[in-house]
Amino acid sequence: MNGTIVYRALEPEDWDALGPLLGRSASELAALRRQIEEEFDPWFAFIAEDAAQHTPVGAVFSGAPRTPQTPPVETIGPPREQQAREARILWIEVAPAYRRRGIGRRLLGDALEEWRRRQYRRITLLVEGTQVEALALFRSLGFEVESESLRLVLPPTAGAALASAAPSPAAGALIRPLGLDDVPLLAGLLITLGIERAEARHDDLPALSPVVVADWLQRPGTLAYAAWKRGDPRTPVGLAWATRRTTEAVLRFVGVQEEVRRRGIGRALLGAIAGATRGAGREPLPLRAQVHRAGPVQAFFRRVGFVAEHVTYQMALARAPAGARASPTMPSPPGVDQPSRASPTG
Repeated sequence: MNGTIVYRALEPEDWDALGPLLGRSASELAALRRQIEEEFDPWFAFIAEDAAQHTPVGAVFSGAPRTPQTPPVETIGPPREQQAREARILWIEVAPAYRRRGIGRRLLGDALEEWRRRQYRRITLLVEGTQVEALALFRSLGFEVESESLRLVLPPTAGAALASAAPSPAAGALIRPLGLDDVPLLAGLLITLGIERAEARHDDLPALSPVVVADWLQRPGTLAYAAWKRGDPRTPVGLAWATRRTTEAVLRFVGVQEEVRRRGIGRALLGAIAGATRGAGREPLPLRAQVHRAGPVQAFFRRVGFVAEHVTYQMALARAPAGARASPTMPSPPGVDQPSRASPTG
């Protein structure tokens, strides 16, 4: 493939031709376009086109979220007051036959140059840990890893061991299923855990409040347990819930009041969840969890038996630099994030 590559902005009439490059049908492309237009403003895309075949062979999409984003605590870049103007690289794709020709680097450079022109001070993206070439490219352009998101699983054998283990006597807590009548008693605990999550968010919940908990308790498949101070059944010290599916369970939240941590209460809550997924005479279902900003909590999950299935890095560029198109010999990335999944988090 030695044809001339033309780089230009995406035009409305280009959408139909993107199907083969992105592996999407016409209806999927239409849905993708609606999603981008609804969630990002401004947004733009650049394409690389084989001039001889008039076919898109590469594309980069980027946008600024419509809703204000709360900056993370540990950030790379300018002061917090400047971070509100954040843009995201949504994904970048180059056709396999055209990779390793610098096309991905050029497209990404065009996107960064456009954000620099628009005076956006912070650019973020998500990249999967297995995409080694993409990671190398992004680092070469000044992106740095800001946080990692882990997809973890508690295998059935580890779940069975956790479910059968007796709570530590040092825990000083009683673990029992959580009911709707218990929700009013959770107010103090939820305030404590909510403040903590605001500082170091590591789950996808939009809030941690009695309303949120009550809503989850009424959803099909919810398994919920609370830890109560032994001898004081009206004082909760920990909380966990998950969703049971046909072949797996998904952990939604686990948290323990700070002053009673490291006593095995979190372990006991997860053991109760794992045990509740077990049918008569069977091992527990695999229990999966998605952990954001994994540093502070991944050690706990590993200790109780979770193993990593997948890692995604959030990378950030504090300032889109001029001249980002240099060194065209760098390999082009196979893709950053597919907007059909959750959009990148800032």
